[in-house]
Amino acid sequence: MSIVLLVCGYHGFIPKCHFDKIIGVDHGAYIIASQGRMMDLAIGDFDSVTKEEFELIQSKSNQVIVLPKEKNMTDSEAALAYTIGFDSVWMTGVFGGRIDHELINLKLMQQDHRLVLLDEHQRVFIAKETVELQKESYTYVSLFPLVQSLISFEGVAYPLQNVLVSPDDLYLVSNEIVNQKAVLRITSGIVMIVMSRDKQN
Repeated sequence: MSIVLLVCGYHGFIPKCHFDKIIGVDHGAYIIASQGRMMDLAIGDFDSVTKEEFELIQSKSNQVIVLPKEKNMTDSEAALAYTIGFDSVWMTGVFGGRIDHELINLKLMQQDHRLVLLDEHQRVFIAKETVELQKESYTYVSLFPLVQSLISFEGVAYPLQNVLVSPDDLYLVSNEIVNQKAVLRITSGIVMIVMSRDKQN
């Protein structure tokens, strides 16, 4: 599977695994550069970085695309145009800032099901068919049906068997994987999955 990493926002979390392409989006490009890492592309209007920070971005990117400040799309949306042909797109730096930015990125994920939104404490993605969920270090798994969906959920504290759920059903949160993995079977529909753990003080 080919994976692209999009680093957005102001948070410095970069997963420790191999990526086939790394893209820094606006201030996210500075996050990558400040950690001494190279990126394939830096894209954005860069109105959130200083002149010195932009110079560092230029030195750590194989390509820099400066977008106009006034445009009919977000920087993240523009960056997605450079992920065509890849199987999965991981986006970091999308939580913990402005809620309108978070909602935009969740909306982008609903439009492009390749997207996975994640940080140190949570991972959010969309499934349309059976998927195995590895517990790893996550404590909770929550389901948010995006349309009416027929699902079964096995290997969790509160299992389901051929249950028809809808976007209005709010009881599908804070379930727990019993052992090391769970299986979500989606007979029909689309479900957003949130795997999370509490932040440590």
